[in-house]
Amino acid sequence: MELRDRRDHESLPGPVGVGPAYRQTRSVPRRSEEAFEVTVLEPPSRLEVQGEIGRFRARVGYALEPTGSGTRLANAVELRSSGLLRLAAPLATSRVMSAVAANLDPLRQILERGDQRGVG
Repeated sequence: MELRDRRDHESLPGPVGVGPAYRQTRSVPRRSEEAFEVTVLEPPSRLEVQGEIGRFRARVGYALEPTGSGTRLANAVELRSSGLLRLAAPLATSRVMSAVAANLDPLRQILERGDQRGVG
């Protein structure tokens, strides 16, 4: 993840914190670039970001909880819009959740293998 300052879009050095914005590129359902702002950061258990996904205002959260054999990751997505587009929010939320799950599975596999080549 590359953090960027909202004013001049220069990469930010140092640790991630609440406030900085970052840009992500995704490929599902189509390739696009989106901007998010870190709104909650409680290492090592919680991260929440807000931004735009397509024509929706989005809040995306991740919660990590230790288990006996590893870590459980819970993901929540909330999409908001106005007008007729509001009717599509539940379907769009489902698609975003599926895309997040598809992105996290390779990460899980890398972490389970202990393979650092795929990170970074």
